[in-house]
Amino acid sequence: MQSQADIERRALALVERIADRPNDARFEARLLARENDVVRRRVAALKAALTDAAGILPTEFAGDAIGTALPPPERCGPFRLVRLIGEGGMGDVWLGQRDDGLYEQRVAVKLIRNRLIHVAGAAFAAERRILARLEHPNIARLIDGGIAADGTPFLVMEYVDGRPIDEAAAGLPIADRIRLFVKAADAVQFAHGQLIVHADLKPSNMMVDATGRVKLLDFGIARLINDEGEAPAVRPMTRAFASPARQDGGHSSIADDIYALGVTLGMIVGATSDRELQAIIAKAKAPEENRRYGSVAALIADLERWQAHLPVTAVPDDWRYRARKFISRHRLGVIATAIALLALTAISVIATASYVRAERTRIRAEQRFTEVRQLSNFILFDLYDELARVPGTVAKRAQIAETASRYLERLQLAGETPRDLNLEVARSYRRLAGIQGLPGISNVGRPDQAGRSLDKAEALLRALLAKQPQDADALDQLGWVQIEQWMLQGWSKHSARLVAAARQSFAAASKLAPANPSIQLGAIAAERIAAYELTYSGDKPREAIATARAALQHLRARIWPPPLTGDAAKVEVLLLNILGDATYYADDIPGSLPIYQQADRAIDRQLAQRGPFPHLLIAKGQEAFNISAALADMGGHLPEALVAAERGVTTVEHLLASGPDGAAEKTLLILYGQQAAVLEQQKRYAEALVPNARSIALRNARLRAAPNDPARMRDMAIALAPSARILALAGHGAEACAAARSGEAMWKAIEARGDLGDRDRTHQLPKIQGLIAGNCPNL
Repeated sequence: MQSQADIERRALALVERIADRPNDARFEARLLARENDVVRRRVAALKAALTDAAGILPTEFAGDAIGTALPPPERCGPFRLVRLIGEGGMGDVWLGQRDDGLYEQRVAVKLIRNRLIHVAGAAFAAERRILARLEHPNIARLIDGGIAADGTPFLVMEYVDGRPIDEAAAGLPIADRIRLFVKAADAVQFAHGQLIVHADLKPSNMMVDATGRVKLLDFGIARLINDEGEAPAVRPMTRAFASPARQDGGHSSIADDIYALGVTLGMIVGATSDRELQAIIAKAKAPEENRRYGSVAALIADLERWQAHLPVTAVPDDWRYRARKFISRHRLGVIATAIALLALTAISVIATASYVRAERTRIRAEQRFTEVRQLSNFILFDLYDELARVPGTVAKRAQIAETASRYLERLQLAGETPRDLNLEVARSYRRLAGIQGLPGISNVGRPDQAGRSLDKAEALLRALLAKQPQDADALDQLGWVQIEQWMLQGWSKHSARLVAAARQSFAAASKLAPANPSIQLGAIAAERIAAYELTYSGDKPREAIATARAALQHLRARIWPPPLTGDAAKVEVLLLNILGDATYYADDIPGSLPIYQQADRAIDRQLAQRGPFPHLLIAKGQEAFNISAALADMGGHLPEALVAAERGVTTVEHLLASGPDGAAEKTLLILYGQQAAVLEQQKRYAEALVPNARSIALRNARLRAAPNDPARMRDMAIALAPSARILALAGHGAEACAAARSGEAMWKAIEARGDLGDRDRTHQLPKIQGLIAGNCPNL
């Protein structure tokens, strides 16, 4: 039975839809045909009472007083305004036609209302910045923007010729309606991954075109997550879709978007007797924020479970519910199994009676062994992976990984252990190493501990291979361990040996199990580090390009099974990055930019599918650096380069605000350095001092925590040359000389350890020595 609040929300939503098409009686009749009498009566009452529906139902600004309507400009840039097609929260939306003779194009042109320029001008500018961050197949893209001849600000966006999602879904089978909704929800999740909340989700902002494509519209009141700067006057909403917290004047948040999605899902599904869908809708639009889904990804996951006839989290869990779901998925198998079990039970009851007593003690011991083993694996993989979705959990995950690994170690010491357990322990050491300090993975910043964990894994695997040299699984795990050891020592004298060892391990494993997908992916990942070695240690970027391209082709030639889907996507981004780096160092800087942008889009796809995992946000920061560096060094693109670097800084700083993360810190320090470099190129030397100081301070802190780590030593050395140059250009000669001398000393220390690569020897060391010559008069 519907509550009064549900009836009110439903009626308000329907009246808004009717108000959008005031003279379409057939549309109104079709819309109300699916509603019960109570809702229809409330709609009629609201229509009779409202003298100005626009004052209540569309997206509202607090204090939105009606002003004198001015005629729109005839054109906005190259676009002629054709007709009014809608009214957004801050402005009218017009169909625009390009008529400058270059090519044909229809667009949606959004004009800020004259009466709102002072109230919402900043929000309109923010919408332009936010749309520029959103590239997703289900989000209407930003095309242009500016100021019209009469002074009216405008945005030019992709025109979507379609219908609101609830109208498009009407009449479709329920499964097709859910698929349509999931496409829209994916776009919302992608925006959340960019740290953006939409803040005005409703069916009319989710359009479906004639081909079935869903497009999310109107980021007019969107805001950045954690940005508390919106004034009360710029907190609009559509009340029928606004959460109780929003209606009470609160800031828009992810939880509010989830609430609006729940209301929208209810409209799309309509009246349904499906208990699980009812529970999903109720959970999404629960009045209390803590009872809703924690993310849009969680809502999507429940809908996907519903589609697969799996138990959904919105329904209270008990064995009867799970049993019913299992039977619904495997009805024939359950019947056959039940018959077989009845027969087996009849035979085994007599035979087992005398055996049970003798076996009881042994079985209990085996049960305890199995339970601890299963618990450790659950903690180390299932629970860990759930926590990995949440920023700020690095330290807790490290503790979990260490505890689970300790449990497995104890089992291993309990007499003769099976091969599978030894493989599990090796995998646990790899997982522990990742959280301790592997680059590119959220970690606690202890590469020394990570190295020791990988050494333990290697020792275990070599012991297994000594007993059974043809063990393909052990060779596979050994290859991955060697790649991860390379990740820790990629700038050391050991790097070339580790590349060769990883290639050899995967080659041997491939001969034994050529169809094993983990082995195939590992072999491709080994080629990635080989390309890296060619670029940086060997100074052979053209050879690296060929290696990376071949590996990328192999990766994309197959579909990776679900357990490896995320790993394959990560390897693809890493391959694109080394391909971009090698192209850059082969003196084709313009050619590197589209490769980095391709990697950035690949990360966006993962964010859209999986949600804002910390490691994906770190990867976004790394890509922001790559794109910024390419733009800056191409010439003529310094403003865009600075925007890209600042966008990366914002993303990673937001992540670090949740808690420490060694990989995020590494990404942030290179972004600070890039900010400083672009400001230097713009001759803004005093401004460049600030990010430069932040970069050096962060590198120093990391080096103090692990003074013998070759990667951190190189991080410090490579930053001191641009730091010395910026200090000199800003008029700080003595500090510039000190920075240059420190840089030379660091490079010499790296060389003394045998860890100086060919490219650093021929490029970086002479660079710092030149800065000493130019800035240290008493040489």
